[in-house]
Amino acid sequence: MPRSVMVVFSNPASPEQEDEYNRWYTEKHITDVVGNVPGIVKATRYQLSKDVGSATGAPNNPCSYLAIYEIEGETPAALKAVSEALSAAIQAGKVDISPALDIGTLQTSYAVPIGEASE
Repeated sequence: MPRSVMVVFSNPASPEQEDEYNRWYTEKHITDVVGNVPGIVKATRYQLSKDVGSATGAPNNPCSYLAIYEIEGETPAALKAVSEALSAAIQAGKVDISPALDIGTLQTSYAVPIGEASE
């Protein structure tokens, strides 16, 4: 089954909290999300490179980190169900949000595939 994605750009709340942010995100948050949100099957984190500019000359993303969550399904309804399940898991305390996360810069987008992957 094709997979859609949830793409999350984020930052630590402060430079002093970056180590705690990374520990929490890698060791706790991803495990919580993949384990407690139906439909999310895999997650991978990245640190954005500030050393390489954009090919288009557009400004780089203001966030330092990226997480890509793979979602079973490829319809807007599947994405809406995951979004609602994630919100419910956060509200129920099954997915922890650390104070080391800068909520003000958090950017989340969902995407469905529009073609076959090329290799």
